[in-house]
Amino acid sequence: MKISNRVASYLLLTFYCCSIILRYPLINGPHDSDSFFVQWMSLKINDYGEILWILNLRSYFGMYPFSYPMAVPSILSILSQVLNVNPEFSIMLFCFILGILGINSIFIMAKEFGSNFLAIITTLCFSTSFYFLNYTYWTIAARGTFLVLTPILTFLIIKLVKFNYRYFFMFILMYFSLISIHRSHFYCDWVWFQQR
Repeated sequence: MKISNRVASYLLLTFYCCSIILRYPLINGPHDSDSFFVQWMSLKINDYGEILWILNLRSYFGMYPFSYPMAVPSILSILSQVLNVNPEFSIMLFCFILGILGINSIFIMAKEFGSNFLAIITTLCFSTSFYFLNYTYWTIAARGTFLVLTPILTFLIIKLVKFNYRYFFMFILMYFSLISIHRSHFYCDWVWFQQR
């Protein structure tokens, strides 16, 4: 089935609206234990004006003893300070942004594999999947951000495999961003080195 670019654009706008509707909060506050921990860390960053538990460069990536990847708490702290809102509202706003960014990232990655029809079907399946909705519904768990940005990394890897090296800097930036978001990159690195 062939879908024109104009119809694909309208369908993406529909997915954006559905994403915002699905993320409209029906509960009183953030859920998930990770949310409370990350929210506490961002509040401490706001209180002290710095990240006191960064002892080493590896601490920012969660590679130092008793450390945690700091990208998501830092983003939450920045968002609450710039918008001058409480952290709970910034978590909700961040989840809306993640929902729209997730739709865009999976569409771009799926478009690399085929037509607009494949990209729309993949986007529909991804944007309504349980894990995507659960990790981006008023929670600040790092898994949601990692899940949203992984298709972009996959797209960049595909571009590099096709010897399109102008995406190399973006690949490095995205890779280090994902390292600072979640520790699951350790497993991905281990699998990659085992295959070599």
